[in-house]
Amino acid sequence: MNTEVSDEFQKRKKIVKTAIIVSVILFVIILLLMIYFYILESKKLKFVINTADASTSLKVTTTSVDGEEVNKGMVSLNNQNLDLFVVKDETYYFNIKSICEILGYDYYKGEYNPANEDSDKCYIVNEGEYVSFANESNIIKKQFYNSDKKTDTSSDTNSSNNLTPNIEKYTVEESIIKIEDNLYAPVDAIKIGFNVKLVSNGNTINLYSLSNLVKVYDEYAKQNGYDGISEDFKNKRALVNDLIVVQENGKYGIYALDSNSENNTGKEIINTRYDSLEYVGNINQFIAKYSGKFGILSPEKEELTLPIEYDSLEFLSSEELMLYIVSKNNKYGVISGNGDKIVPVEFERIGLNKLDDFSEQNITNPYILFDKYIVVYSNEKYGLYSVDGTETTMETVYESLGCIAKDTAQFVVDQNRNVQMSDLYNTLIIDAKSGENVVQGIVVKYQGHYGVVGLDGKVLIPTEWDTIFFLKNKEGLTYYLASTEKAVTINQLLGI
Repeated sequence: MNTEVSDEFQKRKKIVKTAIIVSVILFVIILLLMIYFYILESKKLKFVINTADASTSLKVTTTSVDGEEVNKGMVSLNNQNLDLFVVKDETYYFNIKSICEILGYDYYKGEYNPANEDSDKCYIVNEGEYVSFANESNIIKKQFYNSDKKTDTSSDTNSSNNLTPNIEKYTVEESIIKIEDNLYAPVDAIKIGFNVKLVSNGNTINLYSLSNLVKVYDEYAKQNGYDGISEDFKNKRALVNDLIVVQENGKYGIYALDSNSENNTGKEIINTRYDSLEYVGNINQFIAKYSGKFGILSPEKEELTLPIEYDSLEFLSSEELMLYIVSKNNKYGVISGNGDKIVPVEFERIGLNKLDDFSEQNITNPYILFDKYIVVYSNEKYGLYSVDGTETTMETVYESLGCIAKDTAQFVVDQNRNVQMSDLYNTLIIDAKSGENVVQGIVVKYQGHYGVVGLDGKVLIPTEWDTIFFLKNKEGLTYYLASTEKAVTINQLLGI
């Protein structure tokens, strides 16, 4: 009997031992599987919006672009699949429309001014700007809008009535690309266009929206003894470049973050002494106001680059030079960002009084024509200065720039029954082409008659005509010059 008990005990002991071994093996297998899946999960490319809690995995596939195999990333967000990026020549390009979907911004095909449906162009409307992109271009253009006037983007987006005249232009290294009718922008262009931080950290792509940056840095500013950060939209954009416009007791200064720090450490580089600061993004400088006077601050140099001595100071866009309109004692001039005097501070006005009369020519900048000439006005006369600071031969002697056709062209209508007054359009600039020949100039009025000054500063057509206008036809625009005796085209007159 004892033998039977011993055998039974041994059997049970063996079963328990076997169970323990199996359990250990299963545990090890489960642990290994957990480690395996953890490694797999950690290797997945993730897209994180603002915080780690709002992350989603990306599905990367291979597609063909211009005969070249490239990686394409897709993300599932809010029950919809979005094409997020492509990797071409080891460079990430993000889908502009998808980023709009993620951030809740408005996306439109074509241009905002003039309105069109060009699929090679698009623009977005973010919290305070209209931002335009174009295929195969590395230029990003921004134009601010008045949020008080912008009430309905669906009906008002293509109107220039709510836009400020100044345009900021940014140049990035890589150009916009087009894939399957979608425009993709490199990282730098996304950062600029959307005012976001886009950071790649291992297998994670982090997107920090401007609203998130405002929230985080406002709390950070308060923790460091400030009242908060500037509420001005232009100043909020500086956060993307690790610059915080802080305020304290109604005064403003600049706090610079250490971009390499994980704890947002930094230092105050401009004391909170200024009545206002306004960030100019494309040159990374600030317009500063102190005791009713204006100057320019450079956060990189941590000093004034332009003394605070002007009654007013306004950014004036230019393709190549960064210029400002300044005033002293009700006189206006233009200076460059480094303080060079471009136009003496001695004119009653810089720029045209209005552009409405020439709306058909799609001119958006009342200050600079052809990106070459600055318009000046004094003693009821107009003149032009070149943007490089050298006065041209176009002295301040012209009674007007541009010709209002309705005031001078009635006789043309009377002599031609096929032409109505509504067919004639006012002309400020001449931009005529005939084959390889191009005629460009500015219409001027002197002693009651009109002529054209060319872009070399010399008189292209003498001021001896009663009117200058253009007609629209299927082939394009035709520019006419007319007097009471005859009417000729620009091409006929110049023999081109």
